[in-house]
Amino acid sequence: MPSYDIVDLRAGLAKDNWSATIYVKNIGNAVAMGSVAPETLSGFAGHALAATVDYPPRTIGAQVTVSFK
Repeated sequence: MPSYDIVDLRAGLAKDNWSATIYVKNIGNAVAMGSVAPETLSGFAGHALAATVDYPPRTIGAQVTVSFK
């Protein structure tokens, strides 16, 4: 299986009782395969492969938090 690198980025600001954060997970949209095995459910054993993906595709998001005291 090919090697891969996963890079995540997170940045945020905070002031008084609030904070805001933006993030990007898997910036390079790497495909992280955990295992590859012959596919037997399709009836084509030996001719097809099944792979498990261990990391989700690129995800972009934001979070805002306010603390009420």
